Amino acid sequence: MNVRLGRLWKPAVTLAALAAAGGAMALSDNDLLGTWCGTESNYSFSRKVMIVTRRTDSEKLVFDVVAYEPRGDRIAVSWQRGDGKVVRTEFAEFSADRKTMAQLSNSGGPRREFKRC
Repeated sequence: MNVRLGRLWKPAVTLAALAAAGGAMALSDNDLLGTWCGTESNYSFSRKVMIVTRRTDSEKLVFDVVAYEPRGDRIAVSWQRGDGKVVRTEFAEFSADRKTMAQLSNSGGPRREFKRC
């Protein structure tokens, strides 16, 4: 089937490109703030605190956030453990609607998926 779009092809292509780029927009710390649910744990991020709630026993671990570092398509969170050591965790793979994302694998554990809850 051959369809001619005439004058509509440029706006249609532009809209399609914008829609496809939606998930690739630069992130800010606001995209991470709030509560995220995962299979192993839930995270709650505020400007100064990260709360990790383990799903197995509902224990809440509270950590001070040192910094949020948005970098293109990922956000690094620097947070302080109970022993004073500052640790960095990266989050990426945010969906265009910012309702899903993943914690990237690192020396502390595997990649984990989260959704807004």
